[in-house]
Amino acid sequence: MSSECDQSFGPVSYSGPTDAPGTLYFRHEWRADVHRARRFGHRSSTETAKPQRPDREVAMVREPEIEAIIAAAVDTSYLLAGDAALATPYFGADAQQSPVPADDYVLTDTEERARKLYAEILEGTEAPPGLESLPSSIDQAYRQRESDLYALRKQTVRALASLLSPSSSFTGHELASLAKAARDRSWGSVASFSPKVFVDLTRLCRDKCKYCTFVRNPLSTKTRSSGRRRPAQSLGDPRTSPAGSGRRAAQVLATAPSLDTSGPSVVDLSERPVRPPVRGAEAKNENEAYLRPEQVVELAATGRAAGCWEALFTLGDRPEERYPQARRFLREAGFDSTSDYLMHCASLVLDETGMLPHLNPGVMTFRELSRYRTVAPSAGMMLESTSWRLYSDPAGCHFGCVDKNPAVRVAVLEAAGAAKVPFTTGVLVGIGETLEERADTLLVIAAAARRWGHIQEVIVQNFRAKPRIPMRDSPEPTFDELARTAALARLLMPPEVAVQAPPNLTPRTFDDLLDWGLSDWGGISPITPDFVNPEAPWPQIEELSRRCLKRGYELRPRLCVYPAYVRSDGWISDRLAGPVDRASDAQGWARVEGPLARSLDNSAAGQLFGSC
Repeated sequence: MSSECDQSFGPVSYSGPTDAPGTLYFRHEWRADVHRARRFGHRSSTETAKPQRPDREVAMVREPEIEAIIAAAVDTSYLLAGDAALATPYFGADAQQSPVPADDYVLTDTEERARKLYAEILEGTEAPPGLESLPSSIDQAYRQRESDLYALRKQTVRALASLLSPSSSFTGHELASLAKAARDRSWGSVASFSPKVFVDLTRLCRDKCKYCTFVRNPLSTKTRSSGRRRPAQSLGDPRTSPAGSGRRAAQVLATAPSLDTSGPSVVDLSERPVRPPVRGAEAKNENEAYLRPEQVVELAATGRAAGCWEALFTLGDRPEERYPQARRFLREAGFDSTSDYLMHCASLVLDETGMLPHLNPGVMTFRELSRYRTVAPSAGMMLESTSWRLYSDPAGCHFGCVDKNPAVRVAVLEAAGAAKVPFTTGVLVGIGETLEERADTLLVIAAAARRWGHIQEVIVQNFRAKPRIPMRDSPEPTFDELARTAALARLLMPPEVAVQAPPNLTPRTFDDLLDWGLSDWGGISPITPDFVNPEAPWPQIEELSRRCLKRGYELRPRLCVYPAYVRSDGWISDRLAGPVDRASDAQGWARVEGPLARSLDNSAAGQLFGSC
């Protein structure tokens, strides 16, 4: 590409690969110094072959072209953020119609529900202050000239899709080189993770996504309980009496190993203690819709005794609207909704154990997020995909799932920003989306991050086929597809946003992702399995640390809320200020205690932290 910019902010001719668009819109001379990277080579993957290292001179020529595409896409993300067009669904490159506001949808039954949900999510939100004053590099004349933001968005994602394609003339080496350099500038030699427990508060959901194994259908009330849970009616009123949760938490913590690095270890992380499956194959013998408060607190206390700080609450979307079992449980427990019950359980965990809740209940409204921030320092929801096709096509994985409407899910990103909640989101790779739809999902997340500054991490998660799902015969994405998506996420996002991928979904090659811009491994539990991907155990912390060190990175524990938000004003509520301060060190990272500290010591990484 020519390094001369069209100063009139019009289309600039593009002489790149044939699978890229004929023109690109960008506002200034590309900045070759922004993403310049040192050269490095890849070792062979044990799962799939990587592109061969290209000729150095060829790579030097092609990297400026990638930089130009990224610079143009970053500008587009600013324009999307500035024009408040985030909650507009993307219909795909082949669609004839343009996106329309949710209240103009054809109101089928599902769409009527989606329209109401969309309005409910955004009720009470206001635009971020000072949004009109975009960065000076975005020339106002360019904004006025490029009035068709939808056309610009389509053109941008086509260019980004050329970087995602394994058959692209852009090699993976070129993309990885730029992404790794951007990652190292922002995060240095640290690779982070969050020691956590996985609290699957309920496995019921009103949606039925075709790739999901987390959700379990409810059972007949005539089925006898396995005895692991008591009937819901034995709860009493958990608002005033949490059925002994505080006493049980105290017992667990009293018999736990000392939470300083000198105490004897009782919880051996190498043994990976795992509680029985909540509702897996044994679901035939269970009929309770939710975990009880004392179960939640006991689980959190066990995690705290092991040195964990995060209690990840994961649950299905509003199951009470679909299942009488859920409504009955909530009514007998004294709650009006799953949201209210989640608030109660998160508050108990915070008060009784000191664990910090991270809430992932699916679609959340602005008013719910405003309440959640008083009991949890962070929350999350995977955007998954902005593909309208996957939602509207009967063959799509999201068909008939009201909470997977693209406008609804993007509206949640808007609501979380307005509520000032540090937020986790991400993209699913390989669920039937096209490369352009995948690129658009990343572009929308980047726009939300620049609009509100609340996106703390972006998860790039690969689809895994499982025997009992409708998509069991669908092909899984290759490592190259996953790695290119992670690299593009790193280059598109603001520097302070972490890029994460679950290491248990690529167990043999996850450390290779560090060379593609990855900076975080997400939550890893020594106590509970990954209930979303139960067939894929998390790596041992010692093994994770060893493989990071081999790549030149230090494994460092963090909280569910990232250090930048811990040390910034306005993001942590007054009630949470004390618990977050007790859980964090002077730099905002997690305090390392008990078995976790010894586990890191065993891998030599603990020597870098000492006892906090």
